[in-house]
Amino acid sequence: MGHPPAPRHRVGGAQFAYELCVNKLIDADLEGLDLSHWRLAYNGAEPVSPDTLERFTTRFARYGFRASAMTPVYGLANPRSASPSRRSGADH
Repeated sequence: MGHPPAPRHRVGGAQFAYELCVNKLIDADLEGLDLSHWRLAYNGAEPVSPDTLERFTTRFARYGFRASAMTPVYGLANPRSASPSRRSGADH
């Protein structure tokens, strides 16, 4: 019997959440973290900081995070109404 297929995560948060991850988590907190199945990482902020996108992507790449997953969106008060800047089905 084989393993079930890995889920493809599509979640995100506000700009400050990505900043907290970059600035507050230490390497020991991230031991064993696997972000390789995260396909769409919404970043809903006005404005979205390119510096934050780059720092988050760089910091979490070693844990499997793909730069192509980071997706700035307009508005996040209601995630159902967020407007992604690219198609959500695009896997890179």
